[in-house]
Amino acid sequence: DEVKVESLKEESAYPVYSGRNVYEYWKSTLSENQQVLYDEIKETELQFKKEFSTQAKGEITQNDLSETFTAVKLDHPEIFWINTYNNSLTLKDTVNKNRKIEIIYKYNLSEAKEIKSEIEKSYQPIIDGAMQQENDFKKIKYVHDELIKLATYQMYEDDQIHDYQTIISIFRDKKTVCAGYTHGFKFIMDQLGINSVSVMDAVNDDPMENHIWNMVNLYGKWYNLDITYDRHYTEGEVVAYNYF
Repeated sequence: DEVKVESLKEESAYPVYSGRNVYEYWKSTLSENQQVLYDEIKETELQFKKEFSTQAKGEITQNDLSETFTAVKLDHPEIFWINTYNNSLTLKDTVNKNRKIEIIYKYNLSEAKEIKSEIEKSYQPIIDGAMQQENDFKKIKYVHDELIKLATYQMYEDDQIHDYQTIISIFRDKKTVCAGYTHGFKFIMDQLGINSVSVMDAVNDDPMENHIWNMVNLYGKWYNLDITYDRHYTEGEVVAYNYF
């Protein structure tokens, strides 16, 4: 049976976040067919559906799914309830036969709502404080500084790997790695209406050795910004700007 997924008309109808007003840079890098998949994956995850029948045309490969899943993950850090470390998309039988794709979740809807109420206590004051700054440069700098002060860098055990790759680690646990700093910054920039991109290097044979940081658009130009490295250079209350 075909299971179509479409966006909800009312933003308030989404159970946790709506996925609206998010800068979707990585979507723009995908093929037309993958962009169809992108919207379907995003809406399925936002609505906590278990599977969907893709309307993308032609053959769909596992690589198509993997690239598109990663694009959604990088563009939408607010979707923290999927299994972000492993590819949480599975081909059901053969997707080119029945067109169905299944999504695996780390947290159910009830758990996600509870986590949102916890992390909101950390990120909302930063958003409110940034909104009081007089220009975008000062907003970016304010968020950079507050995220450095909010969380310490800490290596994790293997069984903790999921949460350390999401905004949960920085906003709830206040112990994180480069992924937490990066996704936390992207999440807040989306709330402020400032375009930001989460950028991964891919030079290492072992993906665990790769780094992730942000690029941010300020007055029409793109700049690199690495909160993780600045956190390493920060001493006490003196925030470092080596990578700002």
